[in-house]
Amino acid sequence: MNKGVLCLIIAFASFLFSASVERLTINICAKYKKFDPVTDRSVHSGNVSRFGGIGIFVSFGFFCILSSLYFNSFYLDLLPFFIGGAFIWLGGVIDDFTNLHARYKFLFQIIIVFLSVSFSPFYIDNFFGLTIPVIPGKFITFCWVMVLVNAFNLIDGIDLLCSSLVLISITVVTIICYLKGTIFLSGIILCSSLLGFMMFNKPKAKIFLGDSGSQTLGYCVAVFPLICKYPSVKNNEMLIMLILASIPVEDVIAAVWRRLRDKRSVFSSDRAHIHHKLMNIGFSSGQTCFYITLIHLINCAIIVISVFMGKYASIAVLGGAVIITQVVFISIHFINRAVNRKLKGLLPENPQEEH
Repeated sequence: MNKGVLCLIIAFASFLFSASVERLTINICAKYKKFDPVTDRSVHSGNVSRFGGIGIFVSFGFFCILSSLYFNSFYLDLLPFFIGGAFIWLGGVIDDFTNLHARYKFLFQIIIVFLSVSFSPFYIDNFFGLTIPVIPGKFITFCWVMVLVNAFNLIDGIDLLCSSLVLISITVVTIICYLKGTIFLSGIILCSSLLGFMMFNKPKAKIFLGDSGSQTLGYCVAVFPLICKYPSVKNNEMLIMLILASIPVEDVIAAVWRRLRDKRSVFSSDRAHIHHKLMNIGFSSGQTCFYITLIHLINCAIIVISVFMGKYASIAVLGGAVIITQVVFISIHFINRAVNRKLKGLLPENPQEEH
């Protein structure tokens, strides 16, 4: 059978498997009344399961292993990242059930990411054509993965937002691989499994990603580009990786700065993330998700276009995409501030205690 056709069959099977597990999870949570608690920070109401990450990564892991065995294409080099992702997911599942303190979650992430990066041969080794030595490269990679694991967790505040951003980012990585003559089957399986979840996460959601979903998806966005390295995009590797996660990264930087400025713990929470600000300004949850996703889609389209450009032209275009994201964030910040001052806003910032 043609490999392309077989990949499509695997993609469809992983979609169906993921959707089936999500439906089963929803039914089990309803039976045993395991729902995401509604707090002052919540933008949802009603009984909604928060174990969506289970269906995504059970499907992803199962079909990755199955396809590797079928194609005899399991690479030991990928094992540290694969095991690291499995433990990040497992830690998220435990947190979804027990509500671990933020400090303990962070410590667990540090240990797992440190080990996976240390034992993996893949790391950020290039900065605009300059080779980065192993130890600094490993350290930068460790920091990058840690940021993305938590950034995608923080951006997961409204229906479809986090999953849509990840779907676009992984699709772009998969497209770049295809343009370079490689079928990135892991990317295809993850996107298909994610679509199975998104069927039940659209407004009004029946299930949320939970920490097991959002943190592990952030981990995937961080490590997948490291696995798919190509000489023609190597000089722009860091810019491409930054754009693939630009919105969550900008959001987490703003959150840390905001909490330090207000002399609060970085582990505290509030209603001042980008999606909160847009809803505070007056956009609905669906509109907020649409506009943020549209910005990310445009930025990621620029990545694909840059692959066909020369070195300096691609740097200029990708740099422009980074600037666009920053301008959008700054604009939303000041509009939100003006709304709060004049109308007091629809969702005023509400700092919370550590949890």
